[in-house]
Amino acid sequence: MAARSILEFPMPKSRAQEDLFVVAAPPRSDRTPRPPFTAEGPQKGGPVMKHMALVVFSTLLALPVPASAQGVSGEDPLLGTWRLNVSQSRYRPGPPPKSQTRTYEKYRDGIKATVRTVYADGRSTTVQSVYDYDKQEHPVTGSEEVDVIVVTRVDARTHEATLSHAGREIGTLRRVISGDGKKMTVSDLRRIPPTDNVEVYDKDEQ
Repeated sequence: MAARSILEFPMPKSRAQEDLFVVAAPPRSDRTPRPPFTAEGPQKGGPVMKHMALVVFSTLLALPVPASAQGVSGEDPLLGTWRLNVSQSRYRPGPPPKSQTRTYEKYRDGIKATVRTVYADGRSTTVQSVYDYDKQEHPVTGSEEVDVIVVTRVDARTHEATLSHAGREIGTLRRVISGDGKKMTVSDLRRIPPTDNVEVYDKDEQ
C-alpha cells in the first residue's frame, strides 16, 4: 500500500482525541528564568526579596517615633536657667520674693535642679535636688518645707511633681513650658503651709 501523507489522516472529533494531538511547546531560550524557590521563599538576593526589603525599610521610616525616644534624641526644653518674672506672677498669701532663679542641668542619668531665692525679708535659700522622670522619690536639700520630690513627665513640655515632708505629702507642683521654649509657668499648690502660687519665669538666652 502506498504511503499516505499525514494530511490525509482524519482529525479527531472528540475532546479526548483532541488532547492526544496537543504537544507542549519547547522552552524558549530567551525567557528570563525565575529565581528558584526554597522552603524559606525566593532565593536570597533575587528581585522579589530586594523589593520586599525596600518596602519594609520604607514602612519603618514612616512609623511614629515614641515620646521616650524623642526625649533621648532631643534636648529637654527644661534645661537652662529661668528667672522669676515677679510682675507676671501671683502669690497667695504672699508676699512675693524679691528674686528667684531656677537652674536645670543634666546630671548623670537625671536632672539636677537648683533654686536660689531671695525673700522679701532679705533671707535667701538654695534648694537642690537630683531626680529623673521615674515616679520615684528623690531627696531635696536646703528646704525647711520639702525633703522629698517625685517627678513625672506628662509630655515634652509638661511636668508634675508631688512634694513631701517627713513622710507626709504636702502639695503638688506643675510646670508648663511655652511652645517657643521662652516661658515657664509653675503652679505651686500646698496644704502645709497653705499656698496657691502661679509663678512665671523667663528663660535666659544661651
